[in-house]
Amino acid sequence: MHRHLRSKGIRCSRKRVARLMREEEIRAKKKRRFRVTTDSNHSYPIAPNRLKRRFGVEEVAGTDQVWVSDITYVPTREG
Repeated sequence: MHRHLRSKGIRCSRKRVARLMREEEIRAKKKRRFRVTTDSNHSYPIAPNRLKRRFGVEEVAGTDQVWVSDITYVPTREG
């Protein structure tokens, strides 16, 4: 914040900016650590693509015959 204010031509000290931010309970948003959630390099079998990118239900099998879901990230105790 101090650097940004100085670049805009506003004269201020780093400690003053820190004090004012503390008084107003303003905190910097911390960058989240990158987490790998998918292990694509595994030896498990891959499920066949039964839809073959035909997403219209009537094209494949009819109503209530095709169900899909997305489990991109499911937390487990194993990590």
